[in-house]
Amino acid sequence: MEFQVDEDVKKMIAEQDCDFRICTACYGPALVTTAVKPPKESDIQVPVGNHTIFVSRYQAPYVRRITMDMVYSEDEIDSCPAFYVRRRYRAWPRRPMPWRGRRCRPPRSSPPPWRGPPP
Repeated sequence: MEFQVDEDVKKMIAEQDCDFRICTACYGPALVTTAVKPPKESDIQVPVGNHTIFVSRYQAPYVRRITMDMVYSEDEIDSCPAFYVRRRYRAWPRRPMPWRGRRCRPPRSSPPPWRGPPP
């Protein structure tokens, strides 16, 4: 498969100096950094200068051109449950997240502490 990468996208990748991934999200295909959504072994790799765009195998049949329209804003990333992993990697202070039930919560990084037998 051959993908056409817009010049604006190439410039953004060079400025941010990191790899990106195209994955399925709430508003369609999303172009996000690999810190937000890590690459998978099944992804198709598209070289862009010294960096790589990883294209999800599920998005690959539908994407021919990689454009700036695929870049998600901070609000779109925070509102989409497809990016729940991202909340663990944020470097800046976290703001309270309004969880809407147990299924939306990110996985625990460690099990809860053992408190011993009940009294």
